[in-house]
This record gives sequence, C-alpha cells and structure tokens, in this order.
Amino acid sequence: MTDENFQIFLSYASDDKPTARFIYDALRENLLDVWLDEEKLLGGEEWEIEIPKAIKKSDVVLLLLSNHSITKEGYFQKEIRFALDIANEKPEGTIFIIPLRLEDCEVPQSLKKWHYIDYFDEKWFDRLIKAFKERSDGIGKILHSLKTEFDLSFICDVCNNPINIYKNEGQIYILREELFSARRKSEELSKQKVVPSSELEGTIAHWHKSHFACNKEVDSFYDIEIYRIRTLQKLLIWTSHLMWKRWLVNTDWPILIRDILGKEHEIL
Repeated sequence: MTDENFQIFLSYASDDKPTARFIYDALRENLLDVWLDEEKLLGGEEWEIEIPKAIKKSDVVLLLLSNHSITKEGYFQKEIRFALDIANEKPEGTIFIIPLRLEDCEVPQSLKKWHYIDYFDEKWFDRLIKAFKERSDGIGKILHSLKTEFDLSFICDVCNNPINIYKNEGQIYILREELFSARRKSEELSKQKVVPSSELEGTIAHWHKSHFACNKEVDSFYDIEIYRIRTLQKLLIWTSHLMWKRWLVNTDWPILIRDILGKEHEIL
C-alpha cells in the first residue's frame, strides 16, 4: 500500500456542469480526491496542457455521458480521446475509464467495451465506489470513503419513495401559512398563565419531505435541498444553524431528525 491517494478525473460537457458539480460534491464529501477543472485549474495555467497531464496522472477517468455530451463538438470529445490513449497503455482488464450515463443515451462506440453505470439508478453511488475500490486495491492506493451508515434516509411524503441523497431532486420545507398560524397561536397562548395541553395543538408546524416533481408549487417559508443535508455531519451543521432561528421552536424539527435517522436512533 502506497501513501498516495486514489485520484479520479471528472470529465463532462459544459451543458452538464450542474450535475458534474453535484457528483463532485458527493465524491469529495466521501473524502475522495477528485480532479474537476474549475476546482483544480489555477489562474494563468494553460488548461490545454494541464488537463491531459491530470488525466495521465489519474487512476480512474469518470466520463459523464448525456445526449448533450455525446452529440456536441467540444473539448469533452478531446478528453475522451486523451483517456482512450492512456487506457490503451493499461494492462487488459484494468478499470480506468468508467462511463457514467446521466440519462438514457447511446454510449459512443469507442466506449462500449466498458460497462457503464447509470446515474439515474438509485444505487449508482454504491456501484461507483465498488469500482473505485476494485481499482485502488489493484494498484495499492488509499481509497478514502465514508461508510453508508452515515448517510441519512429521506422518504417523500407524497409518493412514499426514497429521495436520492446524491441528486438535487427533493427538499425538506416548512409551509408558510402553517408556520405563521402556529406562531400566532403560540403567541396568543403565551399570554395565558395556564395553558391546557389540549390547546397546544396547532402551535407546531411540520417539516415536509418531497421530490420536486411531486410537489412543484409549494409556498414554503424555509426549505433545504436534500443533497445539502445528506449526512450526519451535515445534519449537525444545519441543526446548529437553525437553532438561531426564533421560529424553529414552532416546528417539529426533533421529530424530523428522528424520522430521517431511523429507529436505531429513537433515543434522540
């Protein structure tokens, strides 16, 4: 085992930059060393020289394929050719090029010899990590990765299906009218010396979880995109942040935390 970290080159077409950024963030949060042009290139560097050097130095090249990238002329096509040249120097059976389909698209003929992974598959991240692990074991490099038990789980309130934590496809949110109504009732009850427990109903607004596609028109007061709160570390950061919001006491945030952590954390 060497002291070097396992290095990944992330290649994408400009039209797919938002998705490339989500994938980069997911990999970096798992402590992986990822080369992304807008993160690694320094001002004044000649990118046409640095990019081929980075591809050659990388242990794996992750090619993001979409209907945009496979049909559009541009530097992405050149990066594919660079990667193919390096792949030809590798021993047969080496995992070096990994096509990642962002949507249902045709894989270019030059890449068809390599099995692709579908980003729209719920298990895409696990499959990607498994491929990285196979490659890193073969070359004796360190592959840092967080355990899956640190990931949170979100179920859509509308369709009851999981919300992918590695994609920007859902959010948690507070409904504006529900929160304002809860605060008004709470303020009214605070003027009373004794408040019967039966009157406390309606003083708490609920955090909702849903895919964007399931709830397109939401009059939310506050929302957090799921991919920004997908790990225990992120949950802790957001909890600390929200504690400064006076309106948080009028929401069921503790119940939301228990819900997304699962039964094994009921003591919380």
